[in-house]
This record gives sequence, C-alpha cells and structure tokens, in this order.
Amino acid sequence: MTYTDSLTTYDCSQNNLYEELVVRYWKAVDGSNNTSKCRDTIRVKRIGIEEVLLPPSWNNIDTVALQCDGEWLLTALPDGSPSPEYTGEPEIYSCNQFDFTYSDKNSQDVEIPSMS
Repeated sequence: MTYTDSLTTYDCSQNNLYEELVVRYWKAVDGSNNTSKCRDTIRVKRIGIEEVLLPPSWNNIDTVALQCDGEWLLTALPDGSPSPEYTGEPEIYSCNQFDFTYSDKNSQDVEIPSMS
C-alpha cells in the first residue's frame, strides 16, 4: 500500500477555520495485481485562544517574583522595566490572529498599603 499527499496551506485571509488541507491518495495492489485506490481528506484546524501559551506570572505565586537586583536587569528595557525577552511572551504556533501588548507600572506610581 502506498500514498501520496497533496498539501494546500491557507493564510488567515483565505480560510479562517483551517490552516491546511491534505488530500491523501491511497493505492493498494494485491498479489494478483488487482488495484484499488481511494482518497482521504484531512483538514488541520486553526488554534483557538485557549491554545495560546502564556508566560508565567512573576507574582511569587506562579513563579518567583523578580528581584530588584536580578538577572532580568541584563535585558531590561530603556525605561528600566523587565523585558519580555526575559519574562516571556505569549506563544502561538499557527496563524497569528491575536495582538499582544503589555504595560508596566513604575513602582513609584503604585500605592503600597501600610503594614501598620
């Protein structure tokens, strides 16, 4: 038994639901040289928002909080904020129909509750 594939790849503007279409052509030949052929159609679905891999929260719960003198300073942004290069960013292994942004608050702008 043998097969060959015909692959069609779609960008987001061509097909919102499927990323690829694979048409697989099968051929079987028995000992008496009888031949049978058939075709499979395989559709590869695009991912949904639930399949986006998010970076950890640096909140001392999910991941240890960033330290003031930590390694993240080596890749800090010009304003001194941690860079997504260090902290991570969302990962998608498909057609990117999502926009990601982030913002940091300067610790001088954050109200810290009194511990009294």
